[in-house]
Amino acid sequence: MKPCRVNRKNQLAVEPLCLELRVLPAASSLLLSDLDGTNGATFYGAAGNEGAGDGLSGVGDVNGDGFDDFIIRTYGATNKAYLVFGKSDWSRTPTTVLSTLNGTTGVQILGVSDSGAITSVSAAGDVNHDGFDDFVIGNTSGNGPGDSVNNLGEAYLVFGKADWSGSSTFNLSSLNGSNGVIFYGVDAFDGCGSSVGPAGDVNGDTFDDFLIGAPFASGSANNQSQTGEVYVVFGKSDWSGTPSVNLSSLNGTSGVTLYGVDASDRAGEFLGKAGDVNADGFDDILISAQAAAGSGNSQANTGEVYVVFGKSDWSSTSTVLLGSLNGSNGVVIYGEDGSSAGGGAFHTAGDFNGDGFDDIAFGAKFGRGPNGSAEFTGQSYVIFGKSSWSSTFLVSAINGTNGVTFYGKASSGSGYTVDFVGDANGDGYSDVLIGAPFQPFPQSVGEAYLVYGKGNWGFVPQVNLSSLNGNNGYTLLGIDVDDHTGTFVSGAGDVNNDGFNDFLVNAHVADGNGNLNLESGDIYLVFGFDTSNPVIDKVGVRRGDTFYQDANNSFSSNIGDAIFHFGNSSDVPLVGDWNNDGFDEIGIWRNGLWYLDLNGNNAWDGIGGGDTVFSFGNPSDTPIVGDWNGDGTDDVGVKRGKDYYLDANGSRIWNGTGGGDAVYHFGNPTDTPVVGDWDGNGHDKIGVYRNGTFYLDQNGNGVWNDIGGGDSRFGYGMAGDRPVVGDWNGDGVDDVGIMRGNAWYLDQNGNRAWNGTIGGDALFVYGNSTDTPIIGRWKAPAPGPVPSSLPLSSATSEGSAVGSGSSEQQMLDTLFSQLAVPVKKVLG
Repeated sequence: MKPCRVNRKNQLAVEPLCLELRVLPAASSLLLSDLDGTNGATFYGAAGNEGAGDGLSGVGDVNGDGFDDFIIRTYGATNKAYLVFGKSDWSRTPTTVLSTLNGTTGVQILGVSDSGAITSVSAAGDVNHDGFDDFVIGNTSGNGPGDSVNNLGEAYLVFGKADWSGSSTFNLSSLNGSNGVIFYGVDAFDGCGSSVGPAGDVNGDTFDDFLIGAPFASGSANNQSQTGEVYVVFGKSDWSGTPSVNLSSLNGTSGVTLYGVDASDRAGEFLGKAGDVNADGFDDILISAQAAAGSGNSQANTGEVYVVFGKSDWSSTSTVLLGSLNGSNGVVIYGEDGSSAGGGAFHTAGDFNGDGFDDIAFGAKFGRGPNGSAEFTGQSYVIFGKSSWSSTFLVSAINGTNGVTFYGKASSGSGYTVDFVGDANGDGYSDVLIGAPFQPFPQSVGEAYLVYGKGNWGFVPQVNLSSLNGNNGYTLLGIDVDDHTGTFVSGAGDVNNDGFNDFLVNAHVADGNGNLNLESGDIYLVFGFDTSNPVIDKVGVRRGDTFYQDANNSFSSNIGDAIFHFGNSSDVPLVGDWNNDGFDEIGIWRNGLWYLDLNGNNAWDGIGGGDTVFSFGNPSDTPIVGDWNGDGTDDVGVKRGKDYYLDANGSRIWNGTGGGDAVYHFGNPTDTPVVGDWDGNGHDKIGVYRNGTFYLDQNGNGVWNDIGGGDSRFGYGMAGDRPVVGDWNGDGVDDVGIMRGNAWYLDQNGNRAWNGTIGGDALFVYGNSTDTPIIGRWKAPAPGPVPSSLPLSSATSEGSAVGSGSSEQQMLDTLFSQLAVPVKKVLG
């Protein structure tokens, strides 16, 4: 996502090169201590060791006021949860101590006396169809009816209602069938209530259903220790005659019992709503068994996730063995490797790629990263929904078309919890929130990552969370050492009713307001906001010594353009973010010297005036620019024949490969080099354009490995076209284009094929056929008179569509026949 850099083969012929767009640091991350009531709010536990936030969830609109609400769990002896009501204006209450909830702002939910602490909280949907959303709470230590069975486990369904103002507290022991229902576990020490979650409408009767997990239960024959069980409770309108329900009574009409597969799998440790992943009109269920041994029971703690498809009639299937899922009734998803604990915490569903199918998201907090070499890096998976499924799915088969894998930082534990949060940025796609509570290790401040959904993931099957840059998502930074921010994350719904979904991040061992209450817990509510105008690259041209920048992205010359002079007409124009301010500046290359407008005022002020000049390369080299090290500042390089010399350490001096710089061999001497971030990981990679075909070093190793080896080759344009590269759509991945005469053909939909304007691509004219194209993230021009207008040639017709180019059939062994020849020269 950087701008196009332009280079030359000789003094007269100029060819364009493109870079990556770099966003402002403020857009790529948010320090959670900066929440001020306009961008979010902070909630503090009431007392030391309360651990507020050790479990949290959006619960929908419980009181029917049009604002979504959320619930927060505590741990320890407090035995309570906090229900917080949404509202429009948080600017006067950027912080709240949870003990101040008064029935109008929220309610303190008190657990049943002498039955242990609340262990889980979740949304339930509108289970009784009264127009108010309900919520469910679990308690593994509940002692059953009349306290008759120690540690039987209980769950409490609480109905929403309009008025909670009569009291600041609500006691779960008061549930009577009209205000909620108590559910009792089956056997002692099953862990019933360890997890609770929404199920959506699993049976299509218009009532929302919900889930209760018992991960230590012993299975269908009660003879497999810790196999795990999950209870699906169907919604209905009238519960007045059933103030309590024994979960052993579920009969296919009132609900269903799902049994785990093997001993010690602990199925149901996490569970939630999968949405409608096969688009059959019924919501589906997601269940994890983190301790399961994977495909063929071959690797302990690989983890398994079960997707159980909804259907209209369950009367003949009151029980389901999760091992019987066969593709028609559900799917088994196998984790990637031993000890990755695939199937980390999740809550709800979302359509991440906008194809009309809900998708599946979960984490593997012990995952070892992209090469399997970094323990506890953690990874998260989004698997795309589809109409037809096989009986099993391997996460190792994720390839960008069927899903995406997100990798964390070393020892961060990313994927500890994962949740869809809805559309937090207003682009029409559901977004994913990922927690990494041990980042950076061992300080364990903790981080969370909001990843924006988008339509096309085909070229980015793997994403490193460190590459989030404000366009594709951003990082939420914890505050203090050992806060473990991101242990739990959750969508919150639209708490302030501004049209953008909000979300929650916990720090349950943080020390409260002013760090005065040890482990009282902090909870951060972060508001969604509009990114419908994403940061994108924009076009421009250089004519003589004059730069013309389409700063307002109008694809035409008008008052919003920036026009200025820099250098001589024989110089080669350059574009890059030289100062890491999030915008691109210009420069020129003259006989091996780089003159960079470091202060960004579009004028040469000399070194004393804040600009810079230095030598890198020989006069006959071709200059290239890219962020080789991913630090947000563009670096320089040159192409000499088929050799690339990159200033990878950013010193603007050639230090050799032993000093942190890089030498690559890629393509032939006559190729036009192109540069871009082909996979959205924040690092620019090289490539070449030859006679209408792009050859991209997609895997970034500086060597052509062909398509099967992780690189990319495709036709776009024709021989004689000039390649351009930029992030046209703001998704964080660089796209291609060509300039033919004065017509620009941009692959705006990012699929690396020309689809015409009706297919989402862009065609327009800008400049003259003899101009040199430039691309960048331009600043708005300073107020004042425009020096001159930019005359444009007549409009082009879409009839001259981009062709594939005959060069696409050239043999790659000819194209790269001399890639292995060692470097014989060094920079002058």
